[in-house]
Amino acid sequence: MILPTSNLFYKIVRTYLGENCSFITKGIKTIQIVEKGSPDEKIWQTLCVDSVGTIKVNKEFWNKHIKTEADAAFVLIHELMHVALGDTTKKNPKEAKIINIAADIRINAFVYKMLSLK
Repeated sequence: MILPTSNLFYKIVRTYLGENCSFITKGIKTIQIVEKGSPDEKIWQTLCVDSVGTIKVNKEFWNKHIKTEADAAFVLIHELMHVALGDTTKKNPKEAKIINIAADIRINAFVYKMLSLK
């Protein structure tokens, strides 16, 4: 079983983005596991990154869907790209959902292409 740890995150960054890309990780402060039954579970049903750089990982989602290092790379690089592209800054709450969907589409296309080249 692959666990969502800081060590895994940094290994993925080095493997998929290269040794010289560690500067991009400065926006990530920690990885927090959202346990089943916690009040945060309904808010963070998959993964997300907040405005202070915490990647929040829904443990149930992770255990169900992340089976390989490539799976972990996709979702962790996805969250890192939200930080790199400035998506974690405050948004108008009325528009937040549609803005996040658009950002996810943009990021997923980038990550899919990047990982398919490896």
